[in-house]
Amino acid sequence: DRLFLALAAGLLGLIVLIAGEAVWRLLTVLLAGVVSLVIVLVPCLAAGVPPIAAGLLAGVTFIIAAALLLGRAGKLSLGIVAGATGGIVAAAALALLAVAAGRLTGVYSSLTKDLWYNPVTRGLNFPQLLCAGMIVGTCGIIVDLAAAVSSAIHEVRQANPLLTRRQLAAAGLAVGRDVMGTELNTLVFAYAGAHAGVLLLPMLSSAVPGFEIPALRIFSQQAVAIDVLQMLVGTTALVLTIPITAAATALLLGRGRLLPDVAGMIRRRG
Repeated sequence: DRLFLALAAGLLGLIVLIAGEAVWRLLTVLLAGVVSLVIVLVPCLAAGVPPIAAGLLAGVTFIIAAALLLGRAGKLSLGIVAGATGGIVAAAALALLAVAAGRLTGVYSSLTKDLWYNPVTRGLNFPQLLCAGMIVGTCGIIVDLAAAVSSAIHEVRQANPLLTRRQLAAAGLAVGRDVMGTELNTLVFAYAGAHAGVLLLPMLSSAVPGFEIPALRIFSQQAVAIDVLQMLVGTTALVLTIPITAAATALLLGRGRLLPDVAGMIRRRG
């Protein structure tokens, strides 16, 4: 306990040292994430709200709070909220498809088994609870990406107010592609690091006589398969967040058409 408190105090001191005046805003965003889980997600689940809906509600609550704290009230914050909300809705749809395709029960750890055996919580929809976990797990990084794209479009428009919506969206997509690489690496290594020891098993199979565990068998384990699916769902949702955010922010801040005038083109050719 003392070690944990010491590490937490050291981390807080490091944040204060590096962030300077922005430290309170950063800590408030962190607190907003905790509040969205404790005050929104958990009570909703306890009240019998479907886990997918509870996860989306908690995610949207955090997104709105983070957008207001990271940006400012107005069209920029609306762009962040629209893009990030689209991202977590995409994550929810992908999570449902992945869990259904993999026929995952959602009971894969000692903690979820405790919930399963407890008569009070046994009625929970565990596959949906797994999906809710995937939604919540992607919220933070999706908000970061949406904020980066929206802020870039806002700065470009400030520099040249005459740019059209299509030009602003193109600028946002360009920035999103640049940022996406680092964000994807963060997500992939976070999930891979959770099972660093598992990555050694195929190597031991070839190095130790009689110790044979096929790689396919390793990835067929539900706990490992869930982390792989979480990584795939998260990365795909991140990729989809970029065009959603770029389009939403360009519509809010720009002028002119976002999509080509297909009907006009057909009339001119006719």
